[in-house]
Amino acid sequence: MPPSPVRHFRLTTGYGDHVPLAFAVRQIVPHGVRVTYGAGVDPSAAVSWQGGREWNKVLATTVSPLGERINVGRAQVTILKK
Repeated sequence: MPPSPVRHFRLTTGYGDHVPLAFAVRQIVPHGVRVTYGAGVDPSAAVSWQGGREWNKVLATTVSPLGERINVGRAQVTILKK
């Protein structure tokens, strides 16, 4: 059996349906990772999300419909306008 792939980002579980972005972020991003919002990003904007993948992929998919992207650094993530 081949070895399991090494995951650099923790898997996230759960889901949210039309919840504020700031609430979803607290559910998606692991504890200890600092989150900042760039200019023009509205933390109260409604988003929907589904877990089951690495948290960074879930977050990127969640903010994309808002015209936003993420920039992940060491123990921090910034949500930015595209």
